[in-house]
Amino acid sequence: MTRRAWILLVFGAVAAVVTAGAFARAGRSEFTSSKPLPSWGMFTPAEWKTVSLRVEHRGFDAASIHLVGVTDTTRGRRFGLVAGRSRAGATCVTPVTGTTLGMTVCRLTKPLVLFTAPQTWKVGAAFGMPAHVMHATAVVGIARHDVGSIVVQDNLDHPTGMTLIQTGRLLTFATGFADPSSLSVYNAKGRLLEHLVLRSP
Repeated sequence: MTRRAWILLVFGAVAAVVTAGAFARAGRSEFTSSKPLPSWGMFTPAEWKTVSLRVEHRGFDAASIHLVGVTDTTRGRRFGLVAGRSRAGATCVTPVTGTTLGMTVCRLTKPLVLFTAPQTWKVGAAFGMPAHVMHATAVVGIARHDVGSIVVQDNLDHPTGMTLIQTGRLLTFATGFADPSSLSVYNAKGRLLEHLVLRSP
């Protein structure tokens, strides 16, 4: 029986982590917030330097460039979305695979732009089932500002809601599924805006 896929990464929680600061003079304690890495530590410093420079060369403020969602591909390359602020002040989003950039999106006329890639999961032994490799699909997407929810259904018609991250006037997400069948996009009132049929690799 095909298992429902777990969301690989709840992004956004990473940026919300707050750590305690050091004790100040005179015995008084103070707390400071740690500044999250723009890459979330998901890329090596050399990889992130390459990615951020390539985004910057497209006309974006270097200090604004940061990761907004990430998973990986079968070959272990990072597969995610990078946001940055343009010279016009708009927040735009670019998909990235390894250190290779895709098209930059600053505004959407249709509800959703979706990117997928083959993905491999290593599943440990459990309940009498030996350890094995599961073929899956990595999914990252950019949604229009009026999208209220996105639901993915697997091959058994089990629905899974996506976690959407506000990124300027856009919404973003990144996750992985073992057996995605279709994806439905709704507005805030529950009206269907778009339905996409997905194929497992």
